[in-house]
Amino acid sequence: MAEQSVVAQVRSLHRMSLPGLQQAWLEAFGEETKSRDRDYLWRRIAAKRQDNIMASLSDEDRATVERYREEFRRTPPDQWFPGTKNSKARKTASRPTHDRRIPPPGSVISHTYRGQEVAVTVLEKGFDYQGSTYRSLSAVAREITGTGWNGFTFFGLNMGAGR
Repeated sequence: MAEQSVVAQVRSLHRMSLPGLQQAWLEAFGEETKSRDRDYLWRRIAAKRQDNIMASLSDEDRATVERYREEFRRTPPDQWFPGTKNSKARKTASRPTHDRRIPPPGSVISHTYRGQEVAVTVLEKGFDYQGSTYRSLSAVAREITGTGWNGFTFFGLNMGAGR
């Protein structure tokens, strides 16, 4: 496997089955593993292979690799292999950033509860109810009723949720 680039080796490990990773562990560390955690196995094997390669590099090349490693460490793991089924980048690309059921910031949502009008102002992050900020409409509904409510249901905003 030494002919493959490190990136190709890591990608190959990432696609391996659990038994394949357990065999690769045996080859890399000289002992069997009882771990069944695919992510743990492929990451540890990849690190071991990289360490083996690093030992044979010149000081200049080693410094370059360390710069790349540091950049890689700061990248969330789900973005290491864009386009794979575990890629968060792909999953969030189609997800709206704002729930369409919630009116724009500055809007007032009202509801009549036990004969009294309840008004909540939509903020950039959260909701204002009687001078206090709440993270969710459900938290506001819980404050008003004293029981657990789905905030969208309480304020009548569930209509058209599937649009």
